[in-house]
Amino acid sequence: MRLPVWTLWTLAVAVTGWVAAVLAAPILPAWPAAFVYGVSSLVCHQLTERSFHWGAAQFAVCARCTGIYVGAALATLAAAVTGPARVTALRPFVRPLLVAGVAPTIITVLAEWLGVWAPSHAARLVSGLPFGASVMTTMAVAIAARRADTLH
Repeated sequence: MRLPVWTLWTLAVAVTGWVAAVLAAPILPAWPAAFVYGVSSLVCHQLTERSFHWGAAQFAVCARCTGIYVGAALATLAAAVTGPARVTALRPFVRPLLVAGVAPTIITVLAEWLGVWAPSHAARLVSGLPFGASVMTTMAVAIAARRADTLH
């Protein structure tokens, strides 16, 4: 049975919508902003000194998480545009893709912890992009292939 094209588009719209809400949180009205900041606090430390700001208002997530979220949105949009057949073809490559995608984040985090390097907001954001993209590509492959074992 073929996967309907709208399935990947639904994922792309949901992820992109959440990323838009996270990025817009500083300029949203009070109650939606509080919801976005609250949910975001479950996965991000939200440290002021590691976050981008809209004027005086801090983003709902840190610079690295911003990169992860933007990478995730870009990957889901690419999967939707590409279509289920091409996304499924990536199945043999999901593990190497995940390792390659998480490597820049691990390197920057280790460099910080070891006191070797204090990356800028831009470096944190860029290191998060492949992480988010590789995770959501893996999710898209699992959905397109209709195989949960893709994630094992």
